[in-house]
Formats: sequence, C-alpha cells, structure tokens
Amino acid sequence: CMRLAHLYVIYRHCVGGRRVPLVVLHVKDFSAKQLSITCVHSVAKPTGREQACEADRIARAQNLRRKEYTDFGQACQHVYATVCGVERARTAHMNTFEVYVRGDLDSSLLGTTCERKAWHGDWVIERSSPMLASAHVETLAEPPLVPPDPPEARWEGWIAVGEGRPYAHISTPPQ
Repeated sequence: CMRLAHLYVIYRHCVGGRRVPLVVLHVKDFSAKQLSITCVHSVAKPTGREQACEADRIARAQNLRRKEYTDFGQACQHVYATVCGVERARTAHMNTFEVYVRGDLDSSLLGTTCERKAWHGDWVIERSSPMLASAHVETLAEPPLVPPDPPEARWEGWIAVGEGRPYAHISTPPQ
C-alpha cells in the first residue's frame, strides 16, 4: 500500500488547452480495501482566461463547497455531474479523478496491475500499484501548476486515483 497521512483527490478540467484543478476532495476515511467518507476540501478560484472560458462550470463547482459524502465513488459521481451541469453524468472515477503524489517511490511501478471491469454496460481498465507496498508518499491539495522538470530526488506528478491503489493511512501497521 502507498502509505500517506492525507488523501487528496482532484478533478481537473481542460481550460484553454491545459488541465486545471477545479475540485479537491479530501478522503477522510481510507484503507487498502476501501475509500469511504469524503468531503469537498476546496474549489478552484480560476482567474483571467480560465474564468472567462468556464464561468458556468466554475459557478456550478462553487456550489459543492462544504459537501460531505459517505462514499468516495458517490462523491466523485456527484462532483462530475455537478461540474458537467447534468443531473446524472457518470464517469469511471478511478481513472477520471487524479492525485498529485510526491514521495520516495519508483514511478515505473505505478499502475503495473491492470484489471478489466464491466462498469455500467461498458468495459473499463483500472490500474493499481500493489508493488509500491510501504512507499511513503504525500498527496497535495494544492499541487504546483507545473511539476518540476527534472523532478527532485523524490518523484512527484499526477496519477489517476486508481493507479495509486491500494492506499493506507500512515498509522496503519505494514502488512
């Protein structure tokens, strides 16, 4: 399990040709087996071109402030539908939502396990990283606009939330 103190998951949207973080979720209760209690940690405050291009989407996202959900999947589906402006949008949230990770890990081990799953009538591929057992990482609620290039001694960058699974709280004894 990737071991961390806080799990921040981010929904990014393409604005003016670049992916901009719109909604940051804080998964308050997580273990190797499940991601449950999740709240909206913050909503972006884009300015300039981003604000002009996406005023409606940003206004809808602002309505998510202080929301809390009993289930991570439910949180992701609600955020996605709200931002898209539809009542019942669905997305393969483990692939659509992302985590900005920084830590001592071998990035070649990210997403090494693939599983093909039936999901609402479609087939999706979910990746996970069981080979990263005991890797100590942090997820950032406010990631840098551009990851460092070249990276620092510790690896950092964007990954799909599913790609980092399984996650475990730092206080959980290694198994």
